[in-house]
Amino acid sequence: MASLKFFGRFHFCGGSLIADTWVITAAHCVTRMLPYDITVVLGEHDLKDFEDKTKIIEVLKIYQHPKYSRYDSNWDMSLLKLKQRVELTREISPVCLPLNNDDDFTGAKATISGWGLTSNKSIPDILQKVDGMDILANENCGLYPPGVIMENMLCSSSKGKDTCQGDSGGNLVNIATCCIIKSILCRSPNC
Repeated sequence: MASLKFFGRFHFCGGSLIADTWVITAAHCVTRMLPYDITVVLGEHDLKDFEDKTKIIEVLKIYQHPKYSRYDSNWDMSLLKLKQRVELTREISPVCLPLNNDDDFTGAKATISGWGLTSNKSIPDILQKVDGMDILANENCGLYPPGVIMENMLCSSSKGKDTCQGDSGGNLVNIATCCIIKSILCRSPNC
């Protein structure tokens, strides 16, 4: 799990290391930003207490998905090319990606994590995690009217469990298959 910080000071979104020089995040997190605006923090659990294993890396380039639309959040993903290679360790390793773009995760359980706002609207220092998110078929995503959840998106829901501002760009992981499913987008009506 990566924390994206604005000028190295304020956590604003999550991300996932996918290779030793690449982080994936939500495009809306980095729209209108320049690479030097963003610092990537890896290997951290408590954002207030940096540990020896923590790596802080600058961004060399931002690659927005060419089909990204900020109006409907379609294709809401960006790649961040890091200025230097990350030394991979037990604490810092790339997430695994699905082997097939046609994988259907409907019915699977997933875990989300991030430093986003909590239910009492506070910003946590400690990385939060929610297990047991249900992956729903997009047509069964009752939170949104038809046409909001696009074909390249997926819907996850579990009663009383959610993501919020600051979690965007983080990951939704299916532990059983050990793969990142999607970079999450916070669209909860409760945030």
